[in-house]
Amino acid sequence: MTKLTKQDIAEYYTDPEVRKKLLEQLRGKPLVAVQSLQDGSKVYRRNDSSGKPISIDSAKELAWYTDRRFSEFHPAVGKKTDHVWVDVDPGPGRSLDSVKKLTRLVSEQLRDLPGINKTTIAYSGGRGFHVHGELDKSQDVDVLRRRLGDSLKSLAPVGQKIVHDKKPGEGEVRLDVSTLKNTGSLRALYSLNADTGRVAIPLTHSALSSFKPSDADVKNFLKRREFAPGIPGSKKTHEIPVTSDRRWTMSVQEHDAAKAGKHWDLRLVDPDTGRAHSWAVPKMTFPDKRPILAVQTPTHSAHYALNFGAGKPKEIGSGYGKGTVTIKYKEPIKILDAGANKIKFERAKGETYMLFRTKEDKWLMKKAAQYYQGYAAALVKLGLAPSGAAATGALGASRTPSTGEMQRPLDMQDAKLPAGQLARVMTQMEDPVDERAGGSGSDSSSVEQRLNRSTTWSSPHMIPSDTMSGASPVQPGLGM
Repeated sequence: MTKLTKQDIAEYYTDPEVRKKLLEQLRGKPLVAVQSLQDGSKVYRRNDSSGKPISIDSAKELAWYTDRRFSEFHPAVGKKTDHVWVDVDPGPGRSLDSVKKLTRLVSEQLRDLPGINKTTIAYSGGRGFHVHGELDKSQDVDVLRRRLGDSLKSLAPVGQKIVHDKKPGEGEVRLDVSTLKNTGSLRALYSLNADTGRVAIPLTHSALSSFKPSDADVKNFLKRREFAPGIPGSKKTHEIPVTSDRRWTMSVQEHDAAKAGKHWDLRLVDPDTGRAHSWAVPKMTFPDKRPILAVQTPTHSAHYALNFGAGKPKEIGSGYGKGTVTIKYKEPIKILDAGANKIKFERAKGETYMLFRTKEDKWLMKKAAQYYQGYAAALVKLGLAPSGAAATGALGASRTPSTGEMQRPLDMQDAKLPAGQLARVMTQMEDPVDERAGGSGSDSSSVEQRLNRSTTWSSPHMIPSDTMSGASPVQPGLGM
């Protein structure tokens, strides 16, 4: 039995794919939500604090409940239902493997009933399995339960001690339909089981044969879907959401990689999606006068960005990213303005920075004030703004770029704004990649070579422990 912590719950339910699949089960239905208290006890709740039935229809609502230690979600049945289920529950002395054949037989029995289109099998997250059936139309739940119960009583496989209306005893298996009633409920697919720390997951008939309960342990379930540590199987670079006035978390991980060499990974974690938007950078001293090159990499998970390498180096043993990872810096940030091609954010110290795309996966980071001054100076050099604009940092009344223009990549061609020229002018005004002491201002080395240069990061400082669910503050003494 595994006691789920608040961090365990937050890590699981902030996974984007988990949220998506779970919400498909919950939307538009009244719920029984199970709250796991710190002492290990559980509280089942049907109504919220105002007395209204609990319902969860969005990622934001799900995040509200999971942040308050709600670990299980059970869609409730009404007077009519468009689906049925049977709980295959082995008693003492019966293993999960011993009821797999019976589970298949129950699925076949259910599929033969009139009005049922198809059946599916799921691991319950506990001791047994659930067999689900989809109806071609809604039916009275009480009538359906009695009909289903009578059908199951005719099922008598050889060597199986089956009970229906009582708790299973030694060596017995209960085929339970008692929760299929007006006030009944069943744990949703992809919901956690707070008692076991496992996930209720669907299984194909072929997957059922080799399934082990440990496959559904919350950490194993997330890990087996990864392309590499912290990178979901899709290995996708998600677009930056259009947002403003939001609180995210910034993490910097030192990655001593076998293939790419030592570099630093900048993670900006969006708590609403559980995504850590990521960039590889050659130097993690925040830019003062010179901008820093940042190469965008696949989106990582929030858990990886905030925990992998916290306190001491963590090993990636093989494959993509093989090497050691250490979290060197972590702090809350305020997102002032964000979109597909830029993120303007404010650090806890009050300093504001602009991270903006120049071409494809190539971004630059510099102080926001210098970004706008550089933009103005570039427009002056191109003859699109009066000469006084560069000195003041203003763009002048004759040429003020729109919000849409500011969100475009700087290399995107535009009839009104020669963005390709603008990108070249802005990046050549101050060399963004020559970070070596005494650099000449020009550099012909590759991006990978630039990322491998040894540099240092300013010392970290403590942050409040409640910065983000699942995040732990970096301790002093971990400076680069």
